[in-house]
Amino acid sequence: MFFFKSKAKPKVVHKKFELSPVVLYNLIGVAFLVFTPAMISWKHAKELRVGSSAVAVMYSMVLLKYAQNNIDEADRLAIEKEHYFTAYANASGDVYLNSEQQIKNALLPPASSPEVDLEVLHPLEDTLLKLGIKATIDGEPIDSPTFTRFKIVPDKGVHYQKFNNLSDTLKVHMGYDTPPLISCQSKYVSIDVAKTDSERRFCEYQEYSNNLNYSLEKFTVPIGVDINNNLVEVSLSDANSPHLLIAGTTGSGKSGWLVACITSLLDRFPADKCRLFLIDPKLVEFDIFEKYKQVELVTKQEDALTLLHNLLNTMESRYELFKKHKARDLSQYNRENPKNIMPRVVVCFDEYATFMVGDSKDDFNDCLSQLAQRARSAGIHLVLATQRPDATIVTPRIRSNIPTRIALKTIQHQDSAIILGVEDGTLNSKNLCGKGDLIANYNGKLERLQGLYVKDVDYTLSNTEIKELTNVDSPCQNDEIAYSYGEAQDSEKGEVYTHFSKTAKKDSVQAFESKNKFVTSLVKLKIAALMSGDIDETEPLFDDSYGLSSEQQLLVLKFFLDKNIGKERTIKALWGTSSGGKNHHKYQKSSAIYDDMISKIKELEYSTQV
Repeated sequence: MFFFKSKAKPKVVHKKFELSPVVLYNLIGVAFLVFTPAMISWKHAKELRVGSSAVAVMYSMVLLKYAQNNIDEADRLAIEKEHYFTAYANASGDVYLNSEQQIKNALLPPASSPEVDLEVLHPLEDTLLKLGIKATIDGEPIDSPTFTRFKIVPDKGVHYQKFNNLSDTLKVHMGYDTPPLISCQSKYVSIDVAKTDSERRFCEYQEYSNNLNYSLEKFTVPIGVDINNNLVEVSLSDANSPHLLIAGTTGSGKSGWLVACITSLLDRFPADKCRLFLIDPKLVEFDIFEKYKQVELVTKQEDALTLLHNLLNTMESRYELFKKHKARDLSQYNRENPKNIMPRVVVCFDEYATFMVGDSKDDFNDCLSQLAQRARSAGIHLVLATQRPDATIVTPRIRSNIPTRIALKTIQHQDSAIILGVEDGTLNSKNLCGKGDLIANYNGKLERLQGLYVKDVDYTLSNTEIKELTNVDSPCQNDEIAYSYGEAQDSEKGEVYTHFSKTAKKDSVQAFESKNKFVTSLVKLKIAALMSGDIDETEPLFDDSYGLSSEQQLLVLKFFLDKNIGKERTIKALWGTSSGGKNHHKYQKSSAIYDDMISKIKELEYSTQV
C-alpha cells in the first residue's frame, strides 16, 4: 500500500456529519452486493457473482446521481461567496439530505452572525444596479454653485463604456429635471445632477477679484469657478493657452462671460500695458466699454478685416524689434527694456461667424489663422466667440491653433464635440444648465466650471481711465476709425497703430454727458428704438425744447454716424421728418442741413467716436 502526502486545501467550515440510519442501510446493502459474491466459488456461482456485481454498479450510479443533485442544489443556494465552500462540503458529505429547508439551513449563517449586510442602497446605486452597473457612491455628494456631484466607484470589471449615453436614462428613472452630466475622473466616475434655478448660486466678479493674478508677464484671464469654489485662470502668455475659443447658444451666458473677461483685463492692466479691440457686429454687447481709453470698438466687416491685416503688420514689426534686441518674446523684451514696455493686445470677437461670410471670408479666415499660429510671442491674443460652432465656422486651422476651448450650453451634441475637441459620449455641453455653466478644455484637461458675471461694469471699472473726444492735427479719414492704425509708426516700440492724443481742443464726451445726461439717455433710447423697429414718441433731438448748442448737435450727429444708423433714420430721430409724402419738402431741408453738418464734422476733424 502506498501513502501520498495530500496537498494543502483551502480551509472550509464543514457541517457536522451525522450518519443517518438510511445512509447506514444503503452502505450495508452495497457492501453485501460487492463482497458476498467474492466469497463464493467461481465454479459454483458464476451467474450469481456476475449479476450481483452488475446490480452493485447500477446501485452505485444511482447513489452518485443523488449526490450530484444535492451538490447542484447547494451551488444554487450558495448566494454568499464566503459560504460557498461550506455549502459544497455539506452537500457532498450528506447525499441523503432530502429536505430543501434543511439544505437552506445548512448554507445560511446564524441570524446573529455579523456577516449579514443589511445596508440599504442609495437610490442612484440601486438604479445603476438595475441597469447592469454594480457601483457604490464614494463619500458625501459634493455641492457646487450649479450642480451636486456624486462620486461613483464602479466594481472591478465594470467598464466606463457602460456609462455612455446613460444621461437620458437616469433622467427618466431618477426623475431629474435635466439629464445629468457624466464624466470620467481619476479613480471614479462623476455624475453631476443640476440644481434648480432657485437653488443655484451665481459667481459675481467682485467676490473673486482679489484672487486674480495681476502679473503682466502671466497675463491671465478668469474662465470660471471650480467645484471647490476656487477661481480658475489661464495664462494668455502660455503656449498652452495663447488664445480662447468660446461657443454657446442664446441664454448660455456667453456674452456675460465675455463681459467678465474684458472687465478683468481693464480692471487690472492700464492702457500702457493692455490694448483691447472689441469686434461687435450686434452693436449692443460691447458698447459699455467704448468709453475706456484702452478700448477700440469695431462694428463693420471691412473695418474688422482692416484691423486683422494691421495686426499682422504689428506682429511682424514686433518680431523685427525682438530680433534686434535678441529677445525671444514680448515678456523677455519687456523685462529687458522696462522703459519701453509694449502693451499686450487682445482682440475679442463677440460673434465672429458674422464675418465668415461673403467675398472676404477666405481672407478673414486666413488672417485669423495666421494670428492664431504666430501672434502669441508678439503679445497679440484672440478671444473668438460664436453661437454656431459648426465645422464651416470653427475651421480645422483655427481649432488646431487654439487649444483652450470653452463650451457653454449648446444645441446639438455635434457642437459640443467640435468646440471641445473630444468625442466623449457622456461629456456633452448640450446637457449644461445655461447661465454661465460651462465645460473648459484647458491645459490638457476637461473641467466643469461656473463662469463669472459682472453686476455693474461702471462701478467695477470706476478707477479705469476713460478717453476724451478730441480734435487732432493728424486725423483719420472719414472711412477710417481710430483703430485703423498704420500712419504713425514708432519703430523703437514695435507699434504701427496711432496713439490717442491727450490734447483736448473741444468739449469732451464726459463734459457733454455730464451737462446733458437727459439728452444722452434719449440718444441711446432713440438708437435702440430705431434698431428694434419700435415706435418712438419722444420729440426729435434737435427740437428747441432741448436747447442744444451747435457744438452739442455736432456731437450728437457724430454719435449717430458712428453707430451706422443711416441717413433717413438719423434725420427722423434728429429733426422728426421723413422722406416722401406731403412733408417731403421738410425732409429735403433737413437733408441739406445734415450734409452741411457732416462737412463741418470733417472740417473739425474729430478723431474718436462719441
